[in-house]
Amino acid sequence: MTRVLFAGTYDPITLGHMDLIELAAREYGHVTVAIFVNPDKEGHHLLSPERRRELICLACAHLQNVDAVLGEGYTADYARENGYNLLLRGWRDEGDLAWEEEMARYNLARGGIPTRLVKADPRHAALSSTEVRRLICAGELDALSSCVPAACIPRLRQWLAEEK
Repeated sequence: MTRVLFAGTYDPITLGHMDLIELAAREYGHVTVAIFVNPDKEGHHLLSPERRRELICLACAHLQNVDAVLGEGYTADYARENGYNLLLRGWRDEGDLAWEEEMARYNLARGGIPTRLVKADPRHAALSSTEVRRLICAGELDALSSCVPAACIPRLRQWLAEEK
């Protein structure tokens, strides 16, 4: 059985992420969405890793072969140590693709695990977690329905209201 690891920061999960998760869930036996903390983005997070995991669990509740975990260290090491045999990554544009190809080569060399690169659905090619955070910080919560899974919106609204 192919065990897929889809690692990212997911701050927050977007519809673009969901496209890839649902694709992998249809094609592979088991998919784990792993939330890793990117030290280069430290101080720019909207949500704690635990809250990100909660949103992913809400968004993926309909997918029986998908789970979410908090990961640490290098993705390739984590994947190898936990029995994953495929990494999944998405790309939106040529810049993303070049970076993801470089990371795929690195992960293969470091952990011996191949990466499947999937082009983003054109409907979500301009979507990023960074843009979603900007909308939230600007108070444009009505725009969330075009960016994040519907199951996540009530929880996001609740958390944001609690922080006011």
